[in-house]
Amino acid sequence: MANIDQNQLPFYAIKVADIPAEGPIAIPFPISFANNSSYSLDISQLVQQGRISLVQCMFVDNSANDTTISIQIGNPQSLQTIVVPSQSQGYFQILSPNPAKFLFTSQTLGSILVVLLNSPVAGVVWQAK
Repeated sequence: MANIDQNQLPFYAIKVADIPAEGPIAIPFPISFANNSSYSLDISQLVQQGRISLVQCMFVDNSANDTTISIQIGNPQSLQTIVVPSQSQGYFQILSPNPAKFLFTSQTLGSILVVLLNSPVAGVVWQAK
C-alpha cells in the first residue's frame, strides 16, 4: 500500500455555511442535451459584476432521465465531480475555488434543471419516481 504524503497536500480557502452579503440568491437554468452532450459554465463574469459572490450549493433535477448526469466543478488543480443518479433530484454542496466553473455532461437526449445557490443547503438526493 502506498502512502499519501500529507506535506504535499494543497489547501484551498472555501466558504461553507456562509450567507453572502448580497443575501440568498438562486440562479435557475435548464440544460437540454438534445444537441450537445456537454455544456460549460464559468460564473466569473457574474462574480465580477457583483451579481453573486459565490456558489455554495446546487439543486439538480434529473428526474426525467434514465441516465446519470456528471458535473465537474473547479479547475484541474481542484476538481469536484458530482454524479446525479438517473430519475433523481437533489441538493449538492459545492467545494470549489471561487469563481466556480462547471462542466455538465450526459449521454441522454433529455433535459435537466439546475439551480445554483449562493447560500448553504444540506446535501441530499432522492428518487423522483
